[in-house]
Amino acid sequence: MGNSRLGVGLLLLAGASFANQANSQEPFDRLTRPLLMKWAPGENFTPIKDEVSAKQIATAEGLFKDHTGTLLIVRSSQGRWARLLIQPARQKLDNDKSVPILLLEKFATCMDGEERALVKSGKEVRLFDGFRFSLDLGQVVPADLPADFVVAADGAALKIRKEKDASIWLPIKEVTAPKPVKAPAIDTSKPFGPHWFTGHFQLYDDGRRSGRLEIEADKDGNLSGALFSDKDNKRYELFGKVGSPNHTAQFTVRFPRTEQFFQATLFTGDGSALTGTSRFGERETGFYAKRIDE
Repeated sequence: MGNSRLGVGLLLLAGASFANQANSQEPFDRLTRPLLMKWAPGENFTPIKDEVSAKQIATAEGLFKDHTGTLLIVRSSQGRWARLLIQPARQKLDNDKSVPILLLEKFATCMDGEERALVKSGKEVRLFDGFRFSLDLGQVVPADLPADFVVAADGAALKIRKEKDASIWLPIKEVTAPKPVKAPAIDTSKPFGPHWFTGHFQLYDDGRRSGRLEIEADKDGNLSGALFSDKDNKRYELFGKVGSPNHTAQFTVRFPRTEQFFQATLFTGDGSALTGTSRFGERETGFYAKRIDE
């Protein structure tokens, strides 16, 4: 059992870094922090007082219509919102023996104050009887470290027992992930103008940074929106102005301690890409951004 615990710990450490899900359109990944906060107290979920029994896990399987397994919403012992998908399974030990496990298909722990950014995530984790799991650390933890839940025997199957300071919600009705947000489409039959800058773009900046630009242009050419970094999916404010000629624009992305300035030119044939230069401090480099549909 000691080697099994070590193996799971190493697996999680390998997969539980800051997640790059900026462009993910999987239903599970569309369960953002604001949505979890809305769903948990709603009529489709019930709070768990002490434990989620094996029977409850089986009954709730498939209520998250977009996935197999059972969806749980968790508020971790450190106050972070998290989502996870579990299902009962068995681990074969040899030709004649197997033991019950809970398969943690996916988990994602949200970053405080962010819509999409995660602090930890992982998938395909096998949890045995007695394993304690921390969603804040993204791994199995020993008895002397805080955990959010413990896996325990429940007859021939396994259950989840809530740990102190954590909260768990179980679905009691069907729930569905929001549909992917489609980027605003441009009408190329109309004359070129500032509205062509409206849309979503996948940014590639100097081969060092990447992310998702979500830009909206008003009738006066004012630009607003955000950059969602591919590094950690954090949201950074964007603002700017369409220039003259009107296929050029200047916009700024505001980071906590600095700003990045972009001089951009939009393709006038079909509006499919932005190219230009960006500047951090005194360093000026090139970038391009390709329009995407989602």
